Amino acid sequence: MNPTTARLGGIAAVLTLALSGCGLVDGSPEAGAPTTSAAVATPLETLIKAVPDETTPPYAFDIKGGSTPMSGSLDSSRKAVQLKIVESDDGITVTMALLMIEEKSWIKLAFKPKIPGMPKIPNKWLVVDPAKLKDRQSLPAGYDGESDPGEVLLLLRNAAGVITKGRGQYAGTTDLTASTRAEIVDKAVLTKLGEKAEAVPFEATVNDAGHLTSMLVKVPAAAGVKAATYRVTYSGFGTTEVPPVPVGDQQTKATKFVYEILNA
Repeated sequence: MNPTTARLGGIAAVLTLALSGCGLVDGSPEAGAPTTSAAVATPLETLIKAVPDETTPPYAFDIKGGSTPMSGSLDSSRKAVQLKIVESDDGITVTMALLMIEEKSWIKLAFKPKIPGMPKIPNKWLVVDPAKLKDRQSLPAGYDGESDPGEVLLLLRNAAGVITKGRGQYAGTTDLTASTRAEIVDKAVLTKLGEKAEAVPFEATVNDAGHLTSMLVKVPAAAGVKAATYRVTYSGFGTTEVPPVPVGDQQTKATKFVYEILNA
């Protein structure tokens, strides 16, 4: 491995963390919401029903906080998702864009500042060949049915004390120890939080159309841990577009160097 590739080896780890964390690679959609015979849904049931699923029209998402903040757009009907991740490490800012449509994947990579000696990466959608990936389970290999990249449903399935605060406004607590897949905090922080991690407060909003539009989890401070927030925003229902399949000179094959980075 050349020095440049070695220096960028952490990129693959960041990408893997981001994809697995939001369920875009190996996450499985949760089972349907529990139902009761009551005529009026409870606040928790209302929230669970509002979480995007495979029937939700195309929408945009923005995830701030947690292990890897990201943004993008998702269209379950087209089996398509685009996401953008920006990470900085060792003085280098890496912007990664991913497009996954059905069983195909494309990636764009950009670095600032440019690294001396780094091979040129085409400024196009780069076709990812799963056969050239060392770990097909953790790197982009197509759309897998994900409809809730912020893992809101997981957080709600481990929620308690949910109440209505106003029209479309809700609050409650969620157990982060039972929602580790969301990767809101790492294992070390979870340990330091202790019992606090089992009842972390959250706020959520649902619009008049019945779509969940935001989820704000307020991680409390603890010994050696600063207070933090994890915010998921879903918006643009029915008006958001995921880019179509790249055609012609919009795409090209991923270079050997790109695979070196992904497989580092």
